[in-house]
Amino acid sequence: MVVSASRWWPESSSHTEPHTPLKSSSPDKITDVRIPQPIPGKWFPLLHQEPERLFWPADARNSDCRHDPVSRELWVTCGGSALLKLGDTSGDFEIQFDLHQSPWVGNVGLFLGLHDEIRDGVPVQSYQSIELMCPRDRKGQRAFLNRVQVVRQVTDPKLILSGQTRAFAEIPSLGGNDITLRVKVFDGRLSSVRWNGQEIPDLVAGMLDPLFPESAQHGAFGIVLDQSSVMIRHAEFLIPFGENQ
Repeated sequence: MVVSASRWWPESSSHTEPHTPLKSSSPDKITDVRIPQPIPGKWFPLLHQEPERLFWPADARNSDCRHDPVSRELWVTCGGSALLKLGDTSGDFEIQFDLHQSPWVGNVGLFLGLHDEIRDGVPVQSYQSIELMCPRDRKGQRAFLNRVQVVRQVTDPKLILSGQTRAFAEIPSLGGNDITLRVKVFDGRLSSVRWNGQEIPDLVAGMLDPLFPESAQHGAFGIVLDQSSVMIRHAEFLIPFGENQ
């Protein structure tokens, strides 16, 4: 199991997980920087530092990303589409975080399995996402979790070559509190999606497996949002016992 959570902390940090020292590229300069490593069976915090912006609006006047490394919270408002990378994965793992919106408008969730590819001679990024959508109809506001498969052109990230909702499920009323999204990848497939502790079986049905091969679960993962605002708390990553690091 290899996890690169895009996080670097100095040795003086209060972070106590095992770490790998880095050597400075300059021989006359000592660099005391460490890469922390997760411990199997122990939840690993992901918000010590601000996530990497893989995709962010070119016109960012109406977008902002504020990170608090002490409380490990992330507040994001985005006038367009955004992908905020929290790390990279392989093998079996679980990811969970709390999210809050006021009001609940959706257009936010988790992406995983992001890869760079070449399709028909065009460089693209492919990934899947579990996204909250909150449409309004004559019955009022409703809430759904969608499992979406996306292919985005690299040279023009605004151009989505393919964005298909492969499965969806209506979820209960959102209320005003934080809600926990938790996903589990086991044996090369997305085996569990939980929304505030409630299992959402429609998003992990076996009929979906041919659409999402093992490579679709592994790669970069993080927060996805589109013309939305969200508060993210307690973002964590877990390797099960017995998984090789």
